[in-house]
Amino acid sequence: MKVLWLCNAMTPQIAQQLDVGHKSTVSWITNTSQLIADRQECELILCFPFEKTEDICSGKADNIKYYGFHLKDKYSLKYDKRVEARLKRILQQEKPDVIHIWGTECFHTLAMLKACKELNLLDKAAISIQGLMHCYAQVYNAALPEWVVKRFTFRDILKADNIRLQQRKFEKRAKYEVEALKLARNVIGRTDWDKALTKQLNPGLNYFFNNAILRENFYNNKWDIQKCEPNTIFASQGYYPIKGLHMLLQALAIIKRRYPDVKLYVSGFDIIKADTLKEKLKLSSYAVYLKKLVAKYKLQNNLQFVGMLDEDAMCDRYLKSNVFVSASIIENESNSLGEAKCLGVPSVSSYVGGCTNFLEHKKDSLVYPFNEPYMLAEYVCDIFGDSQLAVSLSKQARKNAMIIHNREENTDQLIKIYTQINTSGEKKC
Repeated sequence: MKVLWLCNAMTPQIAQQLDVGHKSTVSWITNTSQLIADRQECELILCFPFEKTEDICSGKADNIKYYGFHLKDKYSLKYDKRVEARLKRILQQEKPDVIHIWGTECFHTLAMLKACKELNLLDKAAISIQGLMHCYAQVYNAALPEWVVKRFTFRDILKADNIRLQQRKFEKRAKYEVEALKLARNVIGRTDWDKALTKQLNPGLNYFFNNAILRENFYNNKWDIQKCEPNTIFASQGYYPIKGLHMLLQALAIIKRRYPDVKLYVSGFDIIKADTLKEKLKLSSYAVYLKKLVAKYKLQNNLQFVGMLDEDAMCDRYLKSNVFVSASIIENESNSLGEAKCLGVPSVSSYVGGCTNFLEHKKDSLVYPFNEPYMLAEYVCDIFGDSQLAVSLSKQARKNAMIIHNREENTDQLIKIYTQINTSGEKKC
């Protein structure tokens, strides 16, 4: 089978060949793409938005053919029919047996489906559900004070981008998502949550189940309580409200009463740094709110942003941490939580969205309602204070995750899905 993937970005191998930086890449598809490309049943082609080409560029990295199509801003709120035309040309050139579209958060998903419709290929196209914008938009401001949501900082004024307007941008992007899902005939999902939401939008969808394949390092390393830094927490994201860093900081203040030396490490740039006038002017309303929480609870010495981490550094940060926390307001399935569990890092997670499919409270993790930071604090303290609990959670988490994220089984299942879509599409085309 010839399988064409539409991704939001290129793999690191393609980025190296095109001589662009890591910001243009998406590392989580690297392992999956290579596993598929290595199978004799499949010829894999990657298709992705690429600002630095004027129209379409193509090439081959390792054994994967690729196409970059011009798109200046993949998160644009304005639909561009030129993207649809470029994707149509790629489809006509390659004549794929299956078109696998990863995610719904960008309008080029809709553009691909419209191109498929014009070429009578809709039955051969499938969307993998990652997050769902129309649901995220509804809870974007959850647990934030109204004055924070409405406020404009200097940066927000310049960018027309305060929290309320960010929510409206999610809503606009969600319109393309909803249109795409109503047009689609096949989706690939992994949770009860994404199945319910997609089938409610389009009851006629064919729903295929396939668990995620994670990055390679997270299968090959293992957390050890003797080697981690005691009383430390790791959170993989915190730059926008849905990831719940504002709730985690409130929990951190409670944890600090019992463990004054507690340290929270957050992956990503320091969004609250304001040592210079220029840095102060660049603060968003959400960053200002986080900064106020840090000052209110005197958390300056308990919080550290660790910068953008590549796969090796991210794995190392997990392994050094006593607890991993996913404080998201909403998730489908958190790949970060999956990575933590694969490594065996004791985890505390909000019990939201599709995460409910992958968490067993007091067996492989501890879970809490997202809007109850006091319970998050209690569970983190339980792990800090009980090494037997930490080790028990670690062992069961790793055992369960290795089943859920099994590379060979999930690759086999994905190829079976491709075969079924291809066979069904041939009958209908």
